[in-house]
Amino acid sequence: LTRRAHERYSPHPAVLGDTGWLTFHDLAAAARRIVRALDRAGARRGDRVVIALGNRPESLMLDHALFRAGLVRVAVSERLHGYEVSDITSDCSAAAAVVEPHHVAPLTKARPSLPSLRTLIAPDAGDITLAELVGSDDDDPGDIPDPGVTPDDVAALMYTSGTTGRPKGAIVTHRGWVAMVRAFWAALPPMQPGDVVLHVAPMSHFGGSAGSAATFRGAAALPVAKFEPERILRLVEQHRVTVLPLVPTMMKELTAAGEHASYHLSSLRAIPY
Repeated sequence: LTRRAHERYSPHPAVLGDTGWLTFHDLAAAARRIVRALDRAGARRGDRVVIALGNRPESLMLDHALFRAGLVRVAVSERLHGYEVSDITSDCSAAAAVVEPHHVAPLTKARPSLPSLRTLIAPDAGDITLAELVGSDDDDPGDIPDPGVTPDDVAALMYTSGTTGRPKGAIVTHRGWVAMVRAFWAALPPMQPGDVVLHVAPMSHFGGSAGSAATFRGAAALPVAKFEPERILRLVEQHRVTVLPLVPTMMKELTAAGEHASYHLSSLRAIPY
């Protein structure tokens, strides 16, 4: 599904980056560069990669890279405390962790007790910076080897909230992830190139799950790191957003904000929540 999306929708917008829209061709190249960088760092098929990032274009790039490489996506909330990220990194024996800057110090302190952790990646910090991981357009490695992933291989570990103890990693196979994607396709109006999905719900959890279903059908992703109701409404109007995954509290605040100002929201046709 990932490779097919890269090929089928190559010229279409895929994700909004810092300098504008990146196409599926750009997304595919970034995913290949990430795979090569993780390979050089010693990550091999089946290894766990912890991702504790806010909503960023790199979140989508990492998802596509891990799926292509047969690495296991362990996405957690970037709002977790550093010791919680360290505990999860230890629990799943992660080979690499890609984190926000505020997680670097706690993970660095915990590294003596994390023997599996070979590579720490963060914006402007770590063994590899996030920019170095993603690379540049001048550093496209070309196609990557097919890792031979099977439907029953692990695609992701989705950690529970830990309300009754320590968080537990729930296994999602590639077969399970595809089933989830198909369920989104069945529940949502058809998505295609030209659709824009605004991600303000965490891409580490629900937003990222919806993101797979959208990008595999050629829709573009618009990541937003912070929920600010009026800004979200402006972005819906500006970028003609068609799909907006939310949690109910966000829906309530957006409704309240919309009552006090006029926004053109006619493009919006699906709100998964």
